[in-house]
Amino acid sequence: MALLHQRMLLLVGLAFAQTGCGTAKTSQTVVDGSSGDLTKAMDCGGAAALADDPPVLRRVPSDTLEVKAGTAVKSMCDLMRGTGKKVTVFQFASVTCYSCLKWIDQVNAGVTADAGLTKDVLPVVVLTDLPATLSDGSLDKLKAEVAPGATWVRDDTGDLWHFFSPSDDPAQGTQPLAVVMDRFSRGFYVSDTAKSAKDLADAANQLMQLDVGK
Repeated sequence: MALLHQRMLLLVGLAFAQTGCGTAKTSQTVVDGSSGDLTKAMDCGGAAALADDPPVLRRVPSDTLEVKAGTAVKSMCDLMRGTGKKVTVFQFASVTCYSCLKWIDQVNAGVTADAGLTKDVLPVVVLTDLPATLSDGSLDKLKAEVAPGATWVRDDTGDLWHFFSPSDDPAQGTQPLAVVMDRFSRGFYVSDTAKSAKDLADAANQLMQLDVGK
């Protein structure tokens, strides 16, 4: 982690255009909340849509919220479709938010170390820094240092952060946040950085009646 900290200090020096970290919400439970109040059922696994009577969990607008994966524009659903994963963990990051990056490092290490989680969980890092702030070359170095096994994407428009931000003022800056979404676009968010990859999987299993990591 010392090397990670040194790398973060170097990259923070480059991030002259970003605001600093906000204060993370604390929670006594794993789940802090749920996503936007959407009712459309999307199947990111490619099968038929869910039947009537949607689950209790709210819907993520995974077909309309988009990010940049390299030069391609992809929806949240696109990122999951065809992977065979049961859940995707979207974690937000900025080079100015060391607590975000540290949590991403921990969660992704937990996924990598557990064969069941590796099989069932797709880790996605959503970078809120603009390309002018963090070049593609610097992004590659950051990915190799923090979470080489994760899919890294850019939230250039800020749409994802503005939709999911637990802060009353999304412009305050990126805070530690994980959004857990299953293939049917049911989702919940967590901002407690003490929660591990297993904690997130256990919460998904309880709320979504899945068998992630089993």
